Amino acid sequence: MWCAKSRRTVSACKPKVYFPLLNSAKPISDIKLAKYGEWFNDCSDEIRECCTNALHRLHKQYGWKTVEVTIPEIEVMRLAHYLTIGSECSTSLSSHLEKLDFKELGWDVRLFMKGAYIN
Repeated sequence: MWCAKSRRTVSACKPKVYFPLLNSAKPISDIKLAKYGEWFNDCSDEIRECCTNALHRLHKQYGWKTVEVTIPEIEVMRLAHYLTIGSECSTSLSSHLEKLDFKELGWDVRLFMKGAYIN
């Protein structure tokens, strides 16, 4: 793919990435990462192993700690959040909904828009 401005490939048009804080001689210490095990482990073995290794590396290299936490009523909060997002999306798209052909939407969107998410 070509970049119109420079007539070079798009990869040549990308800006240089600069992360000055990552090169700091004084890394941030005393960081505690909260880990909700039920959600952390709700993935494939490959992903869980990769994330666990990342936490171990952060601990080994920077001394960051991982703290096991539980989140009471998380299922209720998740549903409330889902409803809030859906309501905000419906409100912002309301002017377009009248023109929409529901056959073009996925089943999940159709169910949400018809109110099936409440059950």
